[in-house]
Amino acid sequence: MQEGPRSPYELTVSGGSPPHEIAFAIQTPADYLAHHDRLVGSISQRCDTKWLSTHGPAICCQQHHPAALWAHGPFSYLRELVGVEDAMVLLYTKPDMIRLMLADHLEMSMAAAVPMVEACRPDMCFVWEDCCESTGPFIAPKIFETMVVPWYRAWKDHLV
Repeated sequence: MQEGPRSPYELTVSGGSPPHEIAFAIQTPADYLAHHDRLVGSISQRCDTKWLSTHGPAICCQQHHPAALWAHGPFSYLRELVGVEDAMVLLYTKPDMIRLMLADHLEMSMAAAVPMVEACRPDMCFVWEDCCESTGPFIAPKIFETMVVPWYRAWKDHLV
């Protein structure tokens, strides 16, 4: 039987640990605007909607299991762009920046979902969200209600 790593350093060196971001490109509203064009844009440039509309229904109908749509939730999207700590702090210190980021994310998510929904009519939607740890949420319930819940309501209304 092979022994596991003896220290976290060995685990990192051996490649058993996921990479850890040291600095994120987006920390201020100006940073977000500098990367804005890469985060939004035409779905027709990102997805071959003609191929999907032609082949998508046939592919989905051949499956013998439920079809699912997958999306990043609002907090998980923020933490991927700015890091966990800044995703928690910027909700308070830069709420306008966060509202813009979430509005852009919602718009892109909705636009990306349209060809998938039209082609496959998914049975369910998974939304990856990681806004809690074992000891509680990363953000206060009031902030969640005002900043995150509107995204979920709009997403649900779009899919229904």
